Amino acid sequence: MLSYLEINNIAIIKRAEISFCDGLNIFTGETGAGKSIIIDAIGLILGFKSSKDVIRTGEQKAFVSALFYPNDNTWAEIEKLGIEKTEDNSLLIYREISVDGRGVCKINASLSTVALLKQLGALLINIHGQQETTMLYQSDKHIYFLDKWASKFIAPIMSKYIALLSDYTSVKCEIAQLEEFEQKCTAEQDILTYQIEELSALSLSKGEYETLEKRYYELKNMDKIASVVKNAYNSLAQSQTNVSDEIHCVSRNLSSVADFSDEMSEIYNDVTDIAYRIDDIARKLARFDSEADENELNTVFERISEINKLCNKYKCNPDGLIDFFENAKEKQEKLENIDDKLNDLNKQLGKITTDLSVYAREISDIRKSEAKKLEKALTKELSDLNMKGTQFEISITKSDKFLPNGCDVVEFLISPNIGEELKPLSKIASGGELSRIMLALKSIISGLDLAETYIFDEIDTGISGITAERVADKLVNVAKHNQTLIVTHSPHIAAIADNHFLIKKTAENGETQTKIKLLDFDGRVNEIARINAGSNLTPVSIAQAAELLNKRRH
Repeated sequence: MLSYLEINNIAIIKRAEISFCDGLNIFTGETGAGKSIIIDAIGLILGFKSSKDVIRTGEQKAFVSALFYPNDNTWAEIEKLGIEKTEDNSLLIYREISVDGRGVCKINASLSTVALLKQLGALLINIHGQQETTMLYQSDKHIYFLDKWASKFIAPIMSKYIALLSDYTSVKCEIAQLEEFEQKCTAEQDILTYQIEELSALSLSKGEYETLEKRYYELKNMDKIASVVKNAYNSLAQSQTNVSDEIHCVSRNLSSVADFSDEMSEIYNDVTDIAYRIDDIARKLARFDSEADENELNTVFERISEINKLCNKYKCNPDGLIDFFENAKEKQEKLENIDDKLNDLNKQLGKITTDLSVYAREISDIRKSEAKKLEKALTKELSDLNMKGTQFEISITKSDKFLPNGCDVVEFLISPNIGEELKPLSKIASGGELSRIMLALKSIISGLDLAETYIFDEIDTGISGITAERVADKLVNVAKHNQTLIVTHSPHIAAIADNHFLIKKTAENGETQTKIKLLDFDGRVNEIARINAGSNLTPVSIAQAAELLNKRRH
């Protein structure tokens, strides 16, 4: 349940702190006093979309924090979101909005995201307002209410259906992709075969092109290399004063003094090493084959030209030709095996389809059975809400597709007046009737909802008198199962409160502010009298309000 709410700098609320009780928490106040701001602030805690426009004029940021004490069932679902249960079962949510558009979300003092806040909020509070009533206008949403009513029986089968539906969708997608691939590749089969043959004949290996280029430039410049090699060899080993002899002479001379000091020994070793290295270089130069092989040059040139030709054709580098060849072979192999793969997938799909159909049929049977019970329960609830004579029926037809929740198309049908034929609820019900139908549904399924807290925003729209009394009775029933917050203009609903808050707009020091006050008995009498009779209170209106309050309290 929601235990505490703090609001700072939201619209005309500078600061407000509200402590809630377990049962009925009711908000009243004059139009424009800021009752909707309370709901909007709670919406921010639930992860609803925010805007910097909600920040109080002149302030840089606004924030809302809420303290919850979820029950064990709710905590079990919360933990699935990765939020650890606290020792005292408390859950603190904080959300901040700044004028620069940035925001901060925290869950139990740890930074979080709005997306996680939205998932968490759905587990904590269910807001009934015009937006939710609009669900009754959308016939495709009617199945939600039937499944909530039948959740005890449907949920175990539905979890299996949903898991299998995921497999069904995945296999169908894979089949579609393979069929598209087959169709595309079949049209390119001849081209693909030609490309594989052409690249196979080329038989290009990794790094071959670079090796060929190096060899080509070596062969191309062999005359110059030969001249340089000859001159280098002569300088090192063949001239009258060749380098090798000179270095060896220096080495011999140094050997006579090498033992006199470490430094001389090091110099001697270095020179000797150089002498041997020069000898080694001279031998390599002597062995170097400087004869240019014209045939090899032509062969290398032709191979390079052949590779370049295909590189230009396929618009890639030599390594790209190898990749293209491998991909083409892989594509051809896949195409050759595609019929077997498709056969396997279609068999798999057939098995999944059979199993899905079984689950869908079981779900449909449950819905049809539970629909009769819901029709009966809802008809009674509507009668209690001053809609006597209303006929209510749930139409269930079979879809030829596997839908996210089975194969049923569910639609609520209604006849508000005796003798009229049943017609789609979404087409003939008035706004006031829809509000009462939604309340009736909430009254029936309140004990089945995971969310412990219900919020009704102006549930009294379009009703008065005895109908308002009946609505108040239903709200009392809802509050037996769920903590309930209500924004109302009805004295009958205000009179049922366990906690009655007055929302009042004031002007102080040139600023407009909304303040929230928990009313005592006398304050409640005065507020109910104002709602009933207006601002000019009389002894009669006060007495009537006291009578109504005392009547509803017992």
